[in-house]
Amino acid sequence: MERGHWSPPVIYFLALFPLVIGSHAAASAAFVLYDRAPESVQKSEWIGYVLNDVAPALAGVVCAVLLAALLVRASRFVATTRGFLVRTMPWYLLAAAIAVLVVQGQASPDFGLWSQIITWPLAALLAGLATDALVTWRRSSSAPAV
Repeated sequence: MERGHWSPPVIYFLALFPLVIGSHAAASAAFVLYDRAPESVQKSEWIGYVLNDVAPALAGVVCAVLLAALLVRASRFVATTRGFLVRTMPWYLLAAAIAVLVVQGQASPDFGLWSQIITWPLAALLAGLATDALVTWRRSSSAPAV
């Protein structure tokens, strides 16, 4: 490996920090907008999903798109299943760890008080993984046949 080039798994590991911060920032921004929304929106059944799932997921999509663009530009994006799994392994590991905490924590009556701290990053991770998988699929299907 050439000097100055980090491997994709290292880049994705380092991206966990802005991804987690971005998930919290997106959800917080959504809650600010929620406070200013009309009462009919605030009382709707779907607003909880937007605040707790969609907003943090958008941060994951943005993060994954930026990382894919960075790796494509550096000619380090491998559009194969193996390339995807190697590249996103840090995200899978953190998502699995958070999922275990969610499953274990649901039995606790206090889980709702702190659950957003871990479920927002989980939503961002899952959306980021889906986005990276989609980019991988699109790039692999558009690659010229050899």
